[in-house]
Amino acid sequence: MQDFFDNTIGVQARASVISQLLLNSAALVQWDPEIRSVSALNSDGEFELFRGHSAINRSEKLTVSANDTAINYRVKGDRLSYQVQFQLTAKGEMTVVNESVMVETSPKLNVPLTLLRPIAQHAFMTNLRGLANLAERWSDSEAPQ
Repeated sequence: MQDFFDNTIGVQARASVISQLLLNSAALVQWDPEIRSVSALNSDGEFELFRGHSAINRSEKLTVSANDTAINYRVKGDRLSYQVQFQLTAKGEMTVVNESVMVETSPKLNVPLTLLRPIAQHAFMTNLRGLANLAERWSDSEAPQ
């Protein structure tokens, strides 16, 4: 994997709410407009994502994991595999979310990664804003589990 880009956003929500949303794969359809559906593949925490027509990958296998410092999405796509790491930093009632995206070094794409980078970074930032908007509407007790 190679570093691809980072996005950062401030969210007027507690880190616990954002963490709950990120760990709930089914909630992806609420903050990523390209994801059409999420379905569990097995009991090991692997999910299948189906995307809209404009996405690089039409289908993806997602594995979500968390440790003390980050929530990680590992995605195996039909054309591009990547990893997204979300680091949450609480600042009172606000949370700073840093999103780091890493991509496989030899994707099955018809365009160079250097051309894809700004388009992908913009799309991921749009999704991050969607996550922020959703999190700001929920309190700790209301966020989906």
